[in-house]
Amino acid sequence: MKKFTCCFLLFFVTTFIARYSFAQNAAIDSLQNNLKIVKEDTNRVITYNLLSFELLKTADYSKADSFAHLAMLSAEKLGFKKGIAKAYNNIGISCWYQGRYAEALKNYFTAIKIRKEIGDKIGIASSYNNIGIIYMEQGKYTEAMENYAISLKIKEEIGDKKGIATSYGNIGSIYKFHGNYPEALKNYLASLEIKKEIGDKSGCAADYNNIGLIYYGQNNYTEALVNCLASLKIREEIGDKNGIADSYNNIGLIYYDQANYSEALKNYSASLEIRKEIRDKQGIAASYSNIGLIYKNQGNYPEAMKNYQSSLKIEEEIGNKYGMAESYVDIGMLNIKLKKLADAKKALDNALLFALKINSKKLITESYCNLSLLDSANGKWQSAYDNYKKYFNYRDSLKNDENTKKIVKWQMQYQFDIKENTLKAEQGKKDAIAQKEKQKQKFILFFVGFSLLFVLIFSGFMYNRWRVTQRQKHIIEDQKELVDAAYLLIEEKNKKITDSINYALRIQQVMLTNEEYISKNLPADFFILYQPKDIVSGDFYWAVKHNNAFYIATCDCTGHGVPGAFMSLLNISFLNENLIERNLTEPSDIINEQRKNIIKALNPKGTENSKDGMDCVLCKFDFDSLTLTYAAANNPLWIVRDKQLIEYKADKMPVGKYNETDKAFIQQAIPLKKGDTIYTFTDGYADQFGGENGKKFKYKQIENLLLSMQDKSMAEQKIILTKTITNWKGSLEQVDDILVIGIRV
Repeated sequence: MKKFTCCFLLFFVTTFIARYSFAQNAAIDSLQNNLKIVKEDTNRVITYNLLSFELLKTADYSKADSFAHLAMLSAEKLGFKKGIAKAYNNIGISCWYQGRYAEALKNYFTAIKIRKEIGDKIGIASSYNNIGIIYMEQGKYTEAMENYAISLKIKEEIGDKKGIATSYGNIGSIYKFHGNYPEALKNYLASLEIKKEIGDKSGCAADYNNIGLIYYGQNNYTEALVNCLASLKIREEIGDKNGIADSYNNIGLIYYDQANYSEALKNYSASLEIRKEIRDKQGIAASYSNIGLIYKNQGNYPEAMKNYQSSLKIEEEIGNKYGMAESYVDIGMLNIKLKKLADAKKALDNALLFALKINSKKLITESYCNLSLLDSANGKWQSAYDNYKKYFNYRDSLKNDENTKKIVKWQMQYQFDIKENTLKAEQGKKDAIAQKEKQKQKFILFFVGFSLLFVLIFSGFMYNRWRVTQRQKHIIEDQKELVDAAYLLIEEKNKKITDSINYALRIQQVMLTNEEYISKNLPADFFILYQPKDIVSGDFYWAVKHNNAFYIATCDCTGHGVPGAFMSLLNISFLNENLIERNLTEPSDIINEQRKNIIKALNPKGTENSKDGMDCVLCKFDFDSLTLTYAAANNPLWIVRDKQLIEYKADKMPVGKYNETDKAFIQQAIPLKKGDTIYTFTDGYADQFGGENGKKFKYKQIENLLLSMQDKSMAEQKIILTKTITNWKGSLEQVDDILVIGIRV
């Protein structure tokens, strides 16, 4: 989690203040020398505040707070309210950096109160922005959006272009968290355009970085790398060492997600060296954490633990409770991997303790999830269930529909205010034109008075034409009202249907096995290409670790869209029940029982026989003995070994109502070798129409494609498979849900 959070928080740092300076020590020395000669007036207050601000960049929070309090005392004696507000603001920043969010808010609210009293609009806008940042880190996204929107409105009123760009970036970050990447990208691009206009190179670098993170979130690693490299280039040009370190960190992140650990480690190490040079303690802690994650994934657990401990030590030194919580999470999860469950329990309890202290819903959510996994490993099923419920509730509160609706409401209100102001301006122009037109008509009437008879005849004619026009106008308006009413009705029904399907998507996503869980419990490289035809899908994947074996299923339910999604939820429930509750551990036993469950559920007494069910491949991996046991319905299993593809047949019948219902599914055991790559899939990829002649892709092309890319990593294989089917489909519609799973032993 830390590696992503570090990149995510870079945005707030760059959009709020330049947290690190290239000449920190020189600036501090200069200000301290200035204190020796400056008089006891407002200039001394300003110097105190500037010195406090510079010390914040070095993470020397104690000294920074001391100078802020000196500034406050001096300003109070002089009645210099602007200086008092600035001092409260600096103390708030210090609390923010240390993860003391409640204290940070208290100081920010005091600062904004004073700034409102003296009418300091620039300061007011800055305070609203700072308050939004705290709410964002606490997971209070509605409150964050509210404060960012108010800050943006004030900045537009005073023409603060740089501030406007900052607000666009902050608003984009909230859309990014909610997975609304188009809106996030729209706001980041708006910020970038303004910063290019005003020549803010540092700001442009920050926006390229954020745009890169959007593409990273969409798994578009090519575009992500292009933008992060653009950010790095600018930062090298302007000598922004902190920014350069951040860019190396983000580039390392992109390579990490593609499983290119050598390049990831190279960039993380480059970032660490620069952060040590500029004494960026928080950045150093983040780099140690990221490097630890690389070693963990490479199986070098001693080096991983060494780096995690280094990260924790620094976070403790600077008093960053947020970072301490993250470090304890890393250490706890590594101890689970090492089977040191007591040490893991201690670390994860500490992580939860600090998360609760700073009221970070994001960290609290992850802590309960990790504790649930630990309790499962200890066999404490009731405690695991209780912690999972807390995790689910906190996660739901972070991303619930009400938050999303309120965010959209704020966006709509802001757009409405803009339109309302525009309409007022246009109306003023129309009123001026109307006044001139009135004067013009008076002149015409005076002139026409000399030919009154002609005017009367002409007016009578025009009046008759006007009546005809009015009748036609009323007919058109009545027809328009009918059309508008019908359109609104259709739009409302469509919205309700779409909202319902989107809610169904949330439910289905919760039921699908989390890829992070698979990564932690499957000791092999893998990819999952999951591409629903509609919003929800009839294809699904399911995985669980049980009794030292790892089970994974690739399934295609009858239908797609909403009907298919209902079938997928039913089948996921039965799979959990058959394996975990009934303890059926053999794949053939599981799907034989699954068939009984489906037939019983879909064919109650008094109803017509339903032939709904699913095709599937259910695999059981025993990595101790390197054995794969599987049972399959309709869909085969492929293994690529020594550049040869071996196909293992499936039983030609579905898991559901069938003419030969009493016939049992056959189970096969396959000895595995290191380097074997196992592929399971549904029929959606092969059945997709496209190419020059609009034909199906077919299984032969899939076979050739898989054989051609065996020298690639699993992450690269996923990218190639995705690009290939996208290019093949072209402008044609996707015909079915697509699911392909690859596992390399």
